[in-house]
Amino acid sequence: MADNLNNTSTAQGTIHNLQVNTPVNPLDVLNTQQPQPTTSDVVKNIVSTETAGVGKTILGAAPKLDKSLLDNLVPPTSTLLTALKASFSFLLIFSIVSILFFTSQLTDRLDFVTTKLDIPNTSKNLATANQEIISLQTNLNVVRFLRLKSHLDQFSQNGDIFIQNFDTVKSHTAANKDKTAALQYVKDLKKDLRESFITIRSIFQSTFAAPLIDQEYADTAALQTMYEQELRLALNNKASFYKDNNEEKARREYKNYSQAINLVGGQQLANAFITMDFDAATDQELYAFIKNVNTLIVNDLTIIQEIKNGRIKWSDIINEIALRTGAVDQNYTEDFYNELGGIRYTSYDFDSANKRISIIGETKRFDTTNFTMIADLIDELNRSGFFENAGMKSFSKSGSLENGYTATLKLDLDLQQDEIMASDKTINPTEL
Repeated sequence: MADNLNNTSTAQGTIHNLQVNTPVNPLDVLNTQQPQPTTSDVVKNIVSTETAGVGKTILGAAPKLDKSLLDNLVPPTSTLLTALKASFSFLLIFSIVSILFFTSQLTDRLDFVTTKLDIPNTSKNLATANQEIISLQTNLNVVRFLRLKSHLDQFSQNGDIFIQNFDTVKSHTAANKDKTAALQYVKDLKKDLRESFITIRSIFQSTFAAPLIDQEYADTAALQTMYEQELRLALNNKASFYKDNNEEKARREYKNYSQAINLVGGQQLANAFITMDFDAATDQELYAFIKNVNTLIVNDLTIIQEIKNGRIKWSDIINEIALRTGAVDQNYTEDFYNELGGIRYTSYDFDSANKRISIIGETKRFDTTNFTMIADLIDELNRSGFFENAGMKSFSKSGSLENGYTATLKLDLDLQQDEIMASDKTINPTEL
């Protein structure tokens, strides 16, 4: 009890002493009359320590850590963590190696390294391989087109003979024995034509464009065009080698290569052989096919055939006129004109450009029917497959019943086109 009183008195004394101390802040002078708050010893101690500038703390200096104790500590191991680290390292190394590898193989950026290490470049190897494929395929195409030209020449030669004999068989003026012989030629020639036809079609069906590992020629049309250009260039180079050589063999080789160039890219000719059914074709269809082929190729035989096609066979025209005249005048070929009368021609005028023919002659009758004979002759000529628009613009007659009446004759006729193409069937020997 007494201790409590002493402590109380002591505390009061302390507080009293704090109240009489001189204020630290000058502004507090004005408030000296106001009662000051009590401050604990702890707060006073903190304030005094901070104001005194002495580096002392309440808890004292921080304890030192002995790091030597950590030297023997091993971190815990984790299999998953180790695997992840290894995988990441592998992927990183693999990515770097892959980038370097593809850069060295697909570009020329690392050529200074690959050349020293003798490492092949894939892109360059592919380009070289493509060039070798083009070269080999082009050489093969050169041989194929020379074979193609040779067989086409043979086909044209046999075809020309076939056309001549077919014309003879279908002629209105040829003798029956000539038709029979021509018909046998047609049968024999079809075998040779078929052999050449099969070979030519097999060549056209062959592959002329080998595939390449190049995006530029991914399109089939672009690839075909490229090979055609290479083939033309190769044939031109070979033809140029013989161009200035005047020897017979060299001139023949030059012609072969030059004419083979004309076959390159001939899709119409190829389609004609591929789509043609030789065995099912009639003689007339084969005749038309040969003529069509001759218009699509250029060689010595087709040039000759073209000249023949443009030439009019006037001998057949004369024979046809004689045949039709004999149907009107039964004594025409017996030379009984003066004794029995009839029809006699004195001149022919041929106009090849306009395909017209003019006939001048006369008729002689002892019964005054000259005009009737002329009218019958005009009708008979118009019935012919060779002629059309036959007519006579003027008519005059003179003479007597005793000596016979003579009438002048001047006929104009137009020649019909392609009269031989009238029959579309295989030749029948019984029709000869």
